[in-house]
Amino acid sequence: AGPFLKEGPSAELKESVYQYMGRCYEREKITDRAIILYKLAADLYPKNYFFAARLADIYLDTGFYENAAAVFLKCFRVRL
Repeated sequence: AGPFLKEGPSAELKESVYQYMGRCYEREKITDRAIILYKLAADLYPKNYFFAARLADIYLDTGFYENAAAVFLKCFRVRL
């Protein structure tokens, strides 16, 4: 994905790449990279709730309930 992103694709394509990269990291159990990527993508694309939801799911699955709650609260504040 790195070389593709360096070519300067459209914002929509970048958004899709971030989704696929995050899911690949999750599938390969590279949780730390998935968290970093989802945090970045959630900031870049605040209207796309996929990133925040995946981040919150990772936090819930790993027992970081306070972090998950903070992500959910941030997500709901953006919606309002």
